[in-house]
Amino acid sequence: MEIKDLLEDLEENERRLILEEIFNIDRTSYYLGNFNLSGEEYKELKNLVEKRKEGYPLQYLIGKWWVYGLELFVEEGVLIPRFETEILIDRAVNLKKEFKKILDIGTGTGLIAIALAKEFKNAEIIGLDINPKAIDLAKKNARHHKVDNIKFIESDLFSNLKEKDFDLIISNPPYIDKNLKKSLQKELTYEDDRALYSGSSGLDLIRKIIIESRDLSKEFNLLLEIGYDQGESVKNLLSKALYKNIEITKDLNNFDRVAEGYYNAFT
Repeated sequence: MEIKDLLEDLEENERRLILEEIFNIDRTSYYLGNFNLSGEEYKELKNLVEKRKEGYPLQYLIGKWWVYGLELFVEEGVLIPRFETEILIDRAVNLKKEFKKILDIGTGTGLIAIALAKEFKNAEIIGLDINPKAIDLAKKNARHHKVDNIKFIESDLFSNLKEKDFDLIISNPPYIDKNLKKSLQKELTYEDDRALYSGSSGLDLIRKIIIESRDLSKEFNLLLEIGYDQGESVKNLLSKALYKNIEITKDLNNFDRVAEGYYNAFT
């Protein structure tokens, strides 16, 4: 079987990325079809293609992914960064504030923390995650991007956090209804369930973050990535917890994507 026949069931970008990232075939050679693989490489490619066809995520196959202009290392068992999170990062940047202390809850690969470390170079940033594998990966990505104003802490929400007085608390928390797990795409089974599912409504951790963040700081901005239909529910949670300036930002598909609010205990 020729290479092109072996790859025919994959999408165009998947073919290119597998050959480019794993077999070091440059883009020009790929498009011209001007490349060859050894017998061992062909066997490896065949195994990779079979794995992908069975639902194994492309990002884990190639070991990296690109979001917000950042190349990030990824590993099975750690949430794959998604393009939707770019909206969350943009909302933080567009607040036009000089944040000095930022908390990233559920840091995963470190995407949000690293992106904000580059934007707010004088800020102290802390990234939390319950998953020790995620913490190790986030540290690796921070080193890769040469940012040194981030500290990553393994913590179940705020359990191991000693610092307080953050002026920005930001999170891409789990927000999928756990009852939907069996109906979703197979790719998700390779990621960390704790980073995806949150109770029967998908709102359990969002609710905890909204309420318990008020014990960390007396005045701060809160930004949360949310599910496509959770805007009104999260808006109500923020309002009941006495947040002000509440906004819901939609994505390009007109789905709810980011919830934000401002909390000030003194007003």
